[in-house]
Amino acid sequence: IGPGLALFDFSLNKNIRVTESKRFQFRTEIFNLFNHPNFRIPSTTLFSNNGARNVQAGRVNTTRTSARQIQFGLKFVF
Repeated sequence: IGPGLALFDFSLNKNIRVTESKRFQFRTEIFNLFNHPNFRIPSTTLFSNNGARNVQAGRVNTTRTSARQIQFGLKFVF
């Protein structure tokens, strides 16, 4: 059993009317808003194929998810 997964994604949209039927939509999307690290399960390989002890056993070397990412978008709706 490994650590849990905690993600919080957030999005903001702003519609700007140009005419009655046309508009711009500005979007901001933030993934992993609080930048919470989600660690992988530790390595469980105790010995290598030739019988030598694995020095990486029980260590957490990476995360399951990426760091905070922010993207912007502008869309013209007609």
